[in-house]
Amino acid sequence: MAKRTTKKKTVKNTRKQTPIVSGSVTRAEKSITVAEKNLERVAQRVDKAKERVAQATAKAKETKRATTIAAAERARETLAKAKEDKREAAAALRQAKIDLKAAVKAERDRIKLEEREKRLVEKKAAAKARAMAAFEKKWEREWERKQRARKTTKRTQRRGKTRAQESKPETLKDVNTEITAS
Repeated sequence: MAKRTTKKKTVKNTRKQTPIVSGSVTRAEKSITVAEKNLERVAQRVDKAKERVAQATAKAKETKRATTIAAAERARETLAKAKEDKREAAAALRQAKIDLKAAVKAERDRIKLEEREKRLVEKKAAAKARAMAAFEKKWEREWERKQRARKTTKRTQRRGKTRAQESKPETLKDVNTEITAS
């Protein structure tokens, strides 16, 4: 039979391999995806605003009319607003990533704490079992010692009775006969 080269997967090993993801981590991941999508939309708005500003300034330079110059100014303001929105979206994304790291760390700490508590409970249970076994063993020894002591006292009492009976004459007649005989 061939020797096993890989570690056999047990229930305990599979439990360790699949981490349990809490709700806070999934919420943080969802907020990151939302922030990324928002940042992409704002970046597209910035690009469109840049194109509009370039077109409006080119048209304003050509025509030099007040309406086209005002349109170019409005396009610049829109671009500035879009850039500000982009900065805010980037900040929101950074914050979402920080929140995710914090949630993952909190989840790890919670799992470690639960495992530590579980180990402590197991340790206490093992100590209690050892103490109970030691107590039972001590109690059994004590019981056996008492039983031996009872047996020996009964035995000595029985032996004492027989010896006393042997040394004693059985009846008064026997005593009288012994006295008269001597």
